[in-house]
This record gives sequence, C-alpha cells and structure tokens, in this order.
Amino acid sequence: MSKKVQPLSFREFIEKHKVEFAKDDTDPALNSAAYRMGARAEKPASMPEWMVRILKAAGKDNCPSAYGSFVQAWLEGIGAKPPAGMSIELQARGAPGRPRSDYTERVFACWVAIGQPSVYKSTLARAFYGKEFTTADAQQRKRLVDRCRRAVERRQPGAVASPE
Repeated sequence: MSKKVQPLSFREFIEKHKVEFAKDDTDPALNSAAYRMGARAEKPASMPEWMVRILKAAGKDNCPSAYGSFVQAWLEGIGAKPPAGMSIELQARGAPGRPRSDYTERVFACWVAIGQPSVYKSTLARAFYGKEFTTADAQQRKRLVDRCRRAVERRQPGAVASPE
C-alpha cells in the first residue's frame, strides 16, 4: 500500500529544490531559472537533464503546478504549440478560487501599515473604519472587528496569532 504524499505548492517546491536549479549540464552563463523558463529553442531538442531531474522531483513531491509549469515551458521552448481550440491546462494560473476583493486587500494593507496588531482587538477596526467605528454601538463594533479579522485571515491564512 503506497503512502499518499501531500501536494506541495509551487513556491514550496521551488524552495525545496533550489539546489537542482543550480545544477546545469550546459553553459554556466545560461544557469538561471529565468533563462531556462524564457529560452526558446530554434529546433526541437531532447529535454535537458536538469529538467528531467526537476520533473522527477515534482512527481515524487506531488506538485502538479511545478510539473505542469516545466512541461509547458519545455513544450513552448521547442515550439510545440497546441492546435487551435485545444486547451492544455498544465499550469495553474494564479491562486485557485475566487479572486481577492478590494476590501480584503485594503484591510490587509491597513493591518500591515499599523504594525500587524492582534486582529482580535479593536485596533485594526478603529484604524480602518475611523469615525464609523467610534460612533457604532457595541454590537456593531464587534461586527466591524470580526470583519477585519476575517479579511486578514483570508489574505494570510495561518499567519494570524491566536487571541491573547
């Protein structure tokens, strides 16, 4: 019975395998991930050894976004474009799910600007809502504090400390 491996995010994968990016079997001047991802070959060629190592690691680490990104980059690099009307979804484009709202981004920016105080206290809501917060009753203030807390948690899950 095989053990199920938790998927890695693309960033986690790149961080874990940055040593593999440093290895190159060709010219050291071309030894950068930016060059590798952006280079376009004039003629189709065999897959470079560094990419084979990266693809094997992505498969082992269960990181579909890294695997898809590198396969897609290699295919585009050798000029193998898909036929019209055919969609190859090898790479996840951006974060999955609904795009972040402007409100969430503004609350998060305010939270960072005032020094990332506890989201369970009224400091963030007072700074973000201003007069609306000071004129609200206790129940409405609690709602505003909770809205701000949830916005910060949505923007940066797991990074918010528990209540003090």
